Amino acid sequence: MDYSSIYGEVLLVFTLLMSLLAAGVSVFSGDFVHMFFAEKYGNVVPGIFILSFACVAQSTTSFTAIGISLSRKTYYFAWMTWGVALFSFILNLYLIPKFYFFGAIISNFFSVFILTVCYFVFSQKLSPMRFRLVDVLVSGGLIVVLFLFSALFVFKLSDLWPGKILFLLCAFLLVAAFSIRVGRRYVHAA
Repeated sequence: MDYSSIYGEVLLVFTLLMSLLAAGVSVFSGDFVHMFFAEKYGNVVPGIFILSFACVAQSTTSFTAIGISLSRKTYYFAWMTWGVALFSFILNLYLIPKFYFFGAIISNFFSVFILTVCYFVFSQKLSPMRFRLVDVLVSGGLIVVLFLFSALFVFKLSDLWPGKILFLLCAFLLVAAFSIRVGRRYVHAA
């Protein structure tokens, strides 16, 4: 196996693990906020949900930017970062007056996501990672399910503790099964 396949598969597993962590933080964020802070701070819970998944995108930049680093064209980082900073500034000017702190959270999410996508696109052009289509579809589907169920528990079923625990247990088992399946390829190849 070559490094481009290894990087691709590690990126998928890592993104799934970080999404599982974000789901856990999101699902129980309301409980923690209500436990440790005054009731008036309960409206920050949707923001924690969005920022948790923004952290998933941010955490993958070590992988998504690897092609830029390997090709020694690191000036792309500066151009993309400044471009996204300008985008974020403009988005903040528009969203903060309308949605206050939540506007800044939305702006942050889109900025981090766009920067990560830019890193990935340019890296793929310079030093591409290889992916198996079925792995991309399975991991992408799991990430969408984690995101949607987290949103469901944050916005609609915030008091359903057994459901939260069952969801996270099932999600953990699915992510573990995917990770083990990917990891077995390398054990058999060695």
